[in-house]
Amino acid sequence: MYNEGLLQLENRLLELNEKALNDFGLPSPIRPHNNASDIILIRSYDTNELSVFINENLLKLVRDQRQAFDAIIDSVLNNRGLIFFLDAPGGIGKTFLANLVLAKVRQSGRNGLAVASSGIAATLLNDGKTAHSTFKLPLTVSLEQQSVCSIRKNGPLGKLLQETSLIIWDECTMSDRAHVEAVNRTLKDLRNSDAVMGGVTFVFAGDFRQTLPVVTKGTRADVIRACLKSSHLWSSVASLNFCVNNSILAKEKLFLLTLTAMTLNLTRH
Repeated sequence: MYNEGLLQLENRLLELNEKALNDFGLPSPIRPHNNASDIILIRSYDTNELSVFINENLLKLVRDQRQAFDAIIDSVLNNRGLIFFLDAPGGIGKTFLANLVLAKVRQSGRNGLAVASSGIAATLLNDGKTAHSTFKLPLTVSLEQQSVCSIRKNGPLGKLLQETSLIIWDECTMSDRAHVEAVNRTLKDLRNSDAVMGGVTFVFAGDFRQTLPVVTKGTRADVIRACLKSSHLWSSVASLNFCVNNSILAKEKLFLLTLTAMTLNLTRH
């Protein structure tokens, strides 16, 4: 029991800042194989359970979702390292597709990480975490500083990111592009690659019609400048658009989409 408590404490420390208990003068736990790098930052998955989940849900994908699914999986399985953006209003099935893609990648024995810009969005992804906790994003960033994430190359998290085949970042539209660019620089360094995002297949998801980055005392121009679309990385992103199927939309969602479009038209005039 005592050793189990030490293990849980040290696992949490390593996950948060890649430090062990002995870095703070505390006793170290006895680990299986006595290897701290064996800490599981992403859990093992039951491939049979994943297969059942995939078989039950794959046929539920509509045409646009299936095309996006196939494009992402092809990039992962063939190490293409493509960058995608799932573009669709809320409630159209981005999260459903993301979880199905994660299941397929994990079923193949590859690492698939799921992050989101908000804690609520992260809970909707299978084993999702916030982008800040996963990438150790700096609290303050600026486009001029060329910031990077606080991840050691030889640490457990650094090694995990080197071996990861897919990263999904949900609600990316509310993140400052400086954070995304910091992740890009970090992955390039960790994976020793000049490719965008270090060559890992990367899927952004979000809706620019909803929440945008918050810029303290910023103007509209400042907010636009902070958006992912204003980043030099955007030219490498392939948008996967979901067409809205009005026949299956709830009346409330259809009304919300109409209201949003009307609001956008009013603000332009």
